[in-house]
Amino acid sequence: MNRKDILTKHLTEPQYRALDKDSYSSLKKFTDDRREYYKKYILKQTLADKTTSSMELGSMVDCLIFERSEFDKRYTVANVSKPSGALGKFTENVIALTANNLDSDGALSLTMDKLLDIAYENTKYDLSGEQVAFKRKGDTLDAIKERWLLGDGLAYYKQIRKAESEGKIFVEPKEIAYAENILRTVKQNPKVKEILDKVNDDRWECHVQLPIEFEYNGLEMKALLDRVIIDHKEKKVNVYDLKTSWNVEDWINQSFLTYKYYIQAVVYKEALLALQARGIIPADYTIENMQFIVCDSTSECSPEIYVVDDYTYKVFKEIGFTSKGVEYKSVDAIVDDVTIHRDSDIWIHSIRQIMTDFEPRIIDIT
Repeated sequence: MNRKDILTKHLTEPQYRALDKDSYSSLKKFTDDRREYYKKYILKQTLADKTTSSMELGSMVDCLIFERSEFDKRYTVANVSKPSGALGKFTENVIALTANNLDSDGALSLTMDKLLDIAYENTKYDLSGEQVAFKRKGDTLDAIKERWLLGDGLAYYKQIRKAESEGKIFVEPKEIAYAENILRTVKQNPKVKEILDKVNDDRWECHVQLPIEFEYNGLEMKALLDRVIIDHKEKKVNVYDLKTSWNVEDWINQSFLTYKYYIQAVVYKEALLALQARGIIPADYTIENMQFIVCDSTSECSPEIYVVDDYTYKVFKEIGFTSKGVEYKSVDAIVDDVTIHRDSDIWIHSIRQIMTDFEPRIIDIT
């Protein structure tokens, strides 16, 4: 191969994650809840992210496809099973209570004995105070604690704590099996197979998990691109992102709008355009619109590829749109709103209040 790559991977994933810059995820968080954005990205509070099983599975599949050699660095696979039945629910409560009672150094702020006492009560009774578990005569507090400490419960809990201390994600063997099943169906779509199998040669330049730092209308941003393929013959740059879904054929209605992936479609292309503006990507190369490779979480359907056309991209970036009665701001407008809040350091007031000088809202029930 005679040519040189025009793009280089200058950051590891941990270094990228540590960058204090906005991203698709932070812009989505801002549009979902300005207060949560303020807590997480301004005050730097640790918040529990709301992830779905499909999103977690997608991250695992993403790693196995694009960076399999990194899997053991990112994941810990359980070698002890979680207890079943009420003891399993008790274990879940112990884990949840632990997460909610850690100090700034990651140490428990209450004794393990006290934590188990609370977990027992939370398992035994529901929120209304009705007993729903541990109804047998021998299911006393001391008996349950002893069974948990001497059985698989404590061993399972320790695995999770160890994984967290190492910055790893804890997964069950069955979750690995699900991910591997998805991998077996991914390349059933010949176009997806071509994208994933492409390797570097004189014509093609291929990257996975490519980090980019850039400015979007003055806002410092970052993006981590799953797959970038540069065609040096046709002078085109394509970017792809892998998703998993329980319904690949209705992904637009099921996931695209829910998770506001239109923001991601714009941010990733703008990241590449920023590299072109800096002269890193040649000016005569075309930055194509983003494509989403959507895999079936059930492994029963081949993946679909969704692409954003030029008009839709303009709508996403500059105009905004309404779907099923829900208004979605353009990405340009979202970036402007974030910039206003960051520059003014005013978070208690909404953009509407700031821009209208606190004019009352009109009640419209039509």
